[in-house]
Amino acid sequence: MSDISINITWWDLLVFSPVLGWPGAIAGGLLGARLWRKRPILGGAIGALIGNLALFAARFFTM
Repeated sequence: MSDISINITWWDLLVFSPVLGWPGAIAGGLLGARLWRKRPILGGAIGALIGNLALFAARFFTM
C-alpha cells in the first residue's frame, strides 16, 4: 500500500485554468466587449473570466 496522496485545491485549479481555458478567454473577452457597449473594457474582462472558467470546466470534467 502507498501512503502517497494527491490533494488538489481550488486554488491549484484556478492557477491551472489558463493552460486549458485560454481559447475561452479570448472568445469570451471579444464577446463581452462587443455585447456591453457602454463599458467594453469591463465587459471584456468579465467575458474573458467567464469564458476561461467555462472552457476549463468543460475540458476538465471531460478528461
